[in-house]
Amino acid sequence: MRFSSLLPVPLLMLVGVNAGSAALERCGYKLQKLDGGVCTITTRYYDQGNRPVDKFTIDQENQIITINEALNSRETVRYDQMALHEILIEVCSEYGLVPDTIKSVAMDAAKDRPLISFLKPYREYYSIPDGEYVRATITPNIAEDWILFTGFWLYSDVNGILTRSNIEEIRVEEKETTCSFTYIIH
Repeated sequence: MRFSSLLPVPLLMLVGVNAGSAALERCGYKLQKLDGGVCTITTRYYDQGNRPVDKFTIDQENQIITINEALNSRETVRYDQMALHEILIEVCSEYGLVPDTIKSVAMDAAKDRPLISFLKPYREYYSIPDGEYVRATITPNIAEDWILFTGFWLYSDVNGILTRSNIEEIRVEEKETTCSFTYIIH
């Protein structure tokens, strides 16, 4: 049996309805659960064919989401395209997690030109030389840093799944080819 509703998914979750993969399927996505809490999201609208557009690892016991891959910007733009935060809400529903009870969301982002440009003001402000990596714990009381790091695209997607909780800390760890962002939620 398929569930169908005109109510928005976050509202359905608040009233305890598990909309899960039915909402994803209505928008052209397919969720596949794999071993070890890993799940993938595929869509025919992704420019890489049957490869997953998203891949997550869900640690239900510790209430941690790891975003292994998020390539939604490479989908064909369409009216029913879901944003990453909407997909995350559905994944939480499938795994029986309430988004506001999640303790953290982490992702290793590829260190591409936009990310290098994003980190540049921080590197300059703190005089971090080339060849050394950004390692920081950002909190709201460090206003300038907080404003900068809440401007990274992933922040808005993580914040978008929360209705009552807040991101209280952002941990940043730059590496040679990636930069890890961990959002601590309270």
